[in-house]
Amino acid sequence: MKIRSFLKKIMFGVGLLTIVVSCREDDPSPSINDNEDPYVFVYDIMQDVYFWNEEVPDNVDIYSYATPFDLLDALIFREDRFTALFANGQEVFELITSGESLDFGFGRKRDEDGILRVAYVYPNTPAAQAGLVRGDKILKVNGTDITNPATGFQLTETTTFEIENIEEEVRSVSITAINIKVDGIVYQEVLEVEGTKVGYLVYEIFLNDEASIAGLLEVFATFKAQGVTEMVLDLRYNGGGSVAASLNLGSHLAPASAMGEVFVRQTFNERYTAENESLLFEEKINNLNLSRLFVITTGSTASASELIINGLRPFMSVFTIGGQTSGKNVGSFAILNEAIDYLFLPIVFESQNANGNADYANGFTPDFTEIDDLERDFGDPQEASLAAALYYIENGSFPAPAARRGNQLNDSKVIRYRDLQDIPMFIEK
Repeated sequence: MKIRSFLKKIMFGVGLLTIVVSCREDDPSPSINDNEDPYVFVYDIMQDVYFWNEEVPDNVDIYSYATPFDLLDALIFREDRFTALFANGQEVFELITSGESLDFGFGRKRDEDGILRVAYVYPNTPAAQAGLVRGDKILKVNGTDITNPATGFQLTETTTFEIENIEEEVRSVSITAINIKVDGIVYQEVLEVEGTKVGYLVYEIFLNDEASIAGLLEVFATFKAQGVTEMVLDLRYNGGGSVAASLNLGSHLAPASAMGEVFVRQTFNERYTAENESLLFEEKINNLNLSRLFVITTGSTASASELIINGLRPFMSVFTIGGQTSGKNVGSFAILNEAIDYLFLPIVFESQNANGNADYANGFTPDFTEIDDLERDFGDPQEASLAAALYYIENGSFPAPAARRGNQLNDSKVIRYRDLQDIPMFIEK
């Protein structure tokens, strides 16, 4: 079946944009994976639905490349940093559609000295039960000293970590990974600044399953009931996920005047202009009707997270605090070829806001540059990025840049157990 012949059947904002490609004897149309050939599979898609398909040359000797991955490398447009191909297609597909993975329940990040630290811990996970907290240093993994960032190490299903907390107390803990279904909600709290209720949410991945939707609904029901009128959205480790989930979150934050207006406009290549689609802000019972939003960002902030910033800016003030975001202003389909177990995630559309702006391929520059302060936990009013937001809420401007303390973090990317299995975290749904 040709991708182009049934692209119109795909609906946006209702879960993962998935095309399952297979050969069927009763299908009279040509198959996009003739003879179950991965080279043809890759090349046909790149010439058809790929956003930069006009840059893909005709008459390529596809078999002159050692592998389909080498072929893809040769075809990818120079500005494309996100198109991906996986040989263990079914495994990756099941992970990105379920949000479930074998995991310890915490993310890690190198500091400016190269020391691996705990960046966040999901509640009620093996990592949380083992007492890991944000800021802990990881000195050894299964007995291997990893304080030198050049030292390689292997996580195993049961891994022993030597941990040093911020009081410089060292202990050893063994943690067994389990299948964890996350909902993206790492931390939530209502803070108060001079009588103003401030909602604070640390959100790690955008998922659009029932549990994740219900979790977010509960968060905003709490914020609404407690009279929240200001919001700090912490997306510092959120690499993206579901466009539908991003729309859902944005619709809880946007002012009433934005309802029914464009949140994101997805535009395809010239073959598919008829498929260009606008997703509109939706009425939400617990909408906070905000006039401004503070978003904490780092280089790990990408994709659906950046949609929040770009999609809300035509309707309200959105201040970003922290580091430069990743710059993913494009989106993918997940195309699973079951016959050869390949999963292909080509970039197929660009994301624009209501003003037609998609100009953030280099990321969003923060309105106030701040460190990722791992020496303080989420919700601590003195944590550097949160403190900057609270200062603005109280004083109407950002504080003077602080003198940097020693042993602070650079903007290295956050890593997760699932990342070590080459699982992509920039998937559009």
